[in-house]
Amino acid sequence: MNQNSGDTRKSRNMSIELLRIILMLMIVTLHYLGHGGMLESIPAGGKRYIFVWTLETFSYLGVNGFVLISGYYLAGSSFKMKKLITLILQIVFTSAAIYFIFVGMGLAPFTRAHLFGAFFPVITGKYWFATSYIGLYCLFPFLNMVIRTATRQQMRILVCLLSAMFCSWNAFFPPLTIMSTNGGYNVVWLVCLYFFAAYLRLYWNYHINKYFYLAGSVLCCAFVAWKKCMGSNAFLSYVSVPITVASILLFLFFREVTIKNPVGNKIIYFISSLTFGVYLISDNIWVRSVLYTKILHTNLYFATSKIIYIIPASVLAIFVASMLLEQVRKLLFQPLINSAAFQKLCDRISGLKFLQGYASDTGDHAA
Repeated sequence: MNQNSGDTRKSRNMSIELLRIILMLMIVTLHYLGHGGMLESIPAGGKRYIFVWTLETFSYLGVNGFVLISGYYLAGSSFKMKKLITLILQIVFTSAAIYFIFVGMGLAPFTRAHLFGAFFPVITGKYWFATSYIGLYCLFPFLNMVIRTATRQQMRILVCLLSAMFCSWNAFFPPLTIMSTNGGYNVVWLVCLYFFAAYLRLYWNYHINKYFYLAGSVLCCAFVAWKKCMGSNAFLSYVSVPITVASILLFLFFREVTIKNPVGNKIIYFISSLTFGVYLISDNIWVRSVLYTKILHTNLYFATSKIIYIIPASVLAIFVASMLLEQVRKLLFQPLINSAAFQKLCDRISGLKFLQGYASDTGDHAA
């Protein structure tokens, strides 16, 4: 019986990894439509306008969903210095390598400012999400202290307060910036999503048909898309109520899905492990300045009915190419990450006096 429950848990975890892949495809879609200029180029009205903005709306679930997955796992895990350093090195290596390649190809100028930004992308905010996520990872041991000590009722109150202050507030009083989360583009919103995910992990055990979750998510996005096509941007934001609810419902749907095919599980795990690298490569400031406008010419395709094929094909091509490049980086880094010297360095940093107690156990190590 324990073996069966363990297999079911692994199957469900793999479905969440599948969701991670889908969410990254959504994020790449956001970048394709936004950075390439299609959203600004396509005229209002007509089927193509509706298609593009509906796709954009559904893709807004990507970032929220990605953070919900991280929060869901981290809420039952403990801080690991090695993971933090590995994550920072991944961001730095990707940023610096791309910059030098572009300089070598004559596509980027070699300046001290650009060089500094390439080697310090986290503190300079070259990737807004990566910087915010690093902040969240540094904070999560303290967030888990709140989660461990709070009762179910206290957690419910906390989730409601966060929803009201940083989600609903923006819908009803958008001109007032006191509770602003900058549209979800900062660590404050990631912390909110973290607590939402923690609540789902600990207390959301209602027996509801998973397809109701999926239907609810689709309806929320359809509502936002309809409002946008009617001329309103009120709900087109990471922090809007319908987008947040849709993200949560989509997560709950995939949490209930089981994938039992062992070959499929291996493929899903392999691809999902590369998704963060896909983001770092495809959304690099130098890559996007060339990829979306000079190679794919995104803004030129709004007038053709073939965008229904061009957009998915382009997004998939970007995803696969970035994934393969990330796998190369991963293979190059593997000897370093697995070395005893690197582990010793991480242990020494964790052992620094002012960090003692920071990496203490915070959960059941479910991640």
